[in-house]
Amino acid sequence: MAQHTIAAPSRATTKKIARPKPHPKTPVKSAKRATATGHKAKPQGAKITLSSQLLTLSFVVVALLLVGSIFVLFRQQSPATTASPTNLAVSQQAGKPQVSGNPNNTLTALGKDNSCTQGILLDVIAHEDDDILFMNPDLQQAVAAGTCVRTVYVTAGDDGNDSTYWQKREHGPEAAYAAMANMPNAWNSSTAQVSGHTVAVDQLQADPKISLVFLRLPDGNISGKGFSSDHYESLQKLRNGEINIMHTVDGKSSYSELGLVKTLRNIMYIDRPTTINTQAFSPELAKGDHPDHQAVGYFTSLAALAYAGNASLHRYIGYQSGLMPINLSANQITIKQAAFSAYEGYDSMICNTKCFNSFVYQRYLGREYQQTGATN
Repeated sequence: MAQHTIAAPSRATTKKIARPKPHPKTPVKSAKRATATGHKAKPQGAKITLSSQLLTLSFVVVALLLVGSIFVLFRQQSPATTASPTNLAVSQQAGKPQVSGNPNNTLTALGKDNSCTQGILLDVIAHEDDDILFMNPDLQQAVAAGTCVRTVYVTAGDDGNDSTYWQKREHGPEAAYAAMANMPNAWNSSTAQVSGHTVAVDQLQADPKISLVFLRLPDGNISGKGFSSDHYESLQKLRNGEINIMHTVDGKSSYSELGLVKTLRNIMYIDRPTTINTQAFSPELAKGDHPDHQAVGYFTSLAALAYAGNASLHRYIGYQSGLMPINLSANQITIKQAAFSAYEGYDSMICNTKCFNSFVYQRYLGREYQQTGATN
């Protein structure tokens, strides 16, 4: 914005302004008498009485009490999510969807045949290894207990590479979930519509209660600025309002912020999960974490707020968990390593050798932490 300087008037152009003479009817003398007797003259025009001041104060108190009541009510209704008014507007715009018989929502519900007697778990994560690294052994325990599990991968995890890489990487979680379920690694693959967006869907043949959904948005890069191959699109930019639309790497769909929240919310309405797991986000945890982790946790929390179903929401800490003390037993680490070992054979970009033998991945495989407290 251009700055304008207001110059002081020069002496040559400044005219002396004469002081106006008092009006003949101005009660100057009476004002002097009042001052002489020790009483201040009441200023002319001061018409605010004590009663009007009390009335104004009453309105202020009532307004504060009303605001406080609304805040408490919001905290009671959504204890898992803290959102600004703008963010709340996004979740409220998502509204309540029509998912039954709607051609824009053709994803088959996990529990439609009443087979989910052990509950329904919905995981929403950024990349194809985040659930194995940061949500295990909780994930393994859910699978072993016979829980219906749906995991949604928001990005393709392409890391700026072409389809050869990300299509192969999608087979990594297939192998990992088959290993955790102790079932053959054979899947039925299809596509479905959710909020009018095309998504890829995998279902384990030997155990259809396990399903994977791939939205295939571009990986945002560790910098959060995206890759040139994806036109520098990223979830962080979408979250911050730097871009309005993201396009999937397979070219089949595009998402706005509201569109993404609606899609996640609709999946929740379709599956009716009893537990929703996603990734932690906060200004503190953002330091050293992948921006995609933070953005997915944020968008999922907004979707959960719009969903307002009877589900508990849990956020798992990403890269920062590697700096925390080891909190898993030797047996838990062994089980977690087995799942990640099944995955790693399909991720040539990251895992050219046995990943769990490297320092970087070993520190995640020995830990699992959930976020507590408020977020921003």
